[in-house]
Amino acid sequence: MDVDLELGMNISCKELRVLLLQEFRLGHKTTEATSNICSTMSKDALFIHTAQDWFNWFKNDNFELDDLPRAGRPLEVDMDVLKQLAEEDPRLTTRCLAERLGCSHATVETHLRELGKTWKYGVWIPHELSPLQLQHRVDACMKLLTSHHNYQWLHNLITGDEKLGSYRLPLVPFAVQSSKREKIRRRKAPQNGSCRLLRPKVPGLLRTCELFATRALATSHRY
Repeated sequence: MDVDLELGMNISCKELRVLLLQEFRLGHKTTEATSNICSTMSKDALFIHTAQDWFNWFKNDNFELDDLPRAGRPLEVDMDVLKQLAEEDPRLTTRCLAERLGCSHATVETHLRELGKTWKYGVWIPHELSPLQLQHRVDACMKLLTSHHNYQWLHNLITGDEKLGSYRLPLVPFAVQSSKREKIRRRKAPQNGSCRLLRPKVPGLLRTCELFATRALATSHRY
């Protein structure tokens, strides 16, 4: 007999429990019941340990096939209440919100992402920028670009991923390990008496600022 794989994939848990109850009332063992159901539905429709659990349930004269209510915190929360709490006090953490709503902090994080909220600077803020926020960014970029002609502020900018400060490499000794003895050598100093000088690459950052201002200005004009 051909197995209807599509039927096995679409069978519900309650329908599967009805089949298990029928096998139990026919007096079949768990292995036989599992084999009969899998041969009729699909090979992955039922596992032996699931059949054993339900047969033990039936032996205690429990024939309720619906899921019993589980203890624990709910997985769903009122989205309107969560949004109101996050907007009234954006500094509330997920655990504080979970305590007020009576759910887990993981549930709060999931629903906050659905609301478009993200955690930045210790507060919950909207992920999408408002037209006013976009205009503030444009004004800040234009002000920096204008002041760059009068004051070279980029030369004093310190970042974590760019070496903008000039420095000199000192002459330090280094050791070479030998099998017989240890030899100490020194780096040879340049003949002109000066060391290599690294200069900041300011034009690249300036072009980045100009590009950011252009994009922000174009985005703000769409609102």
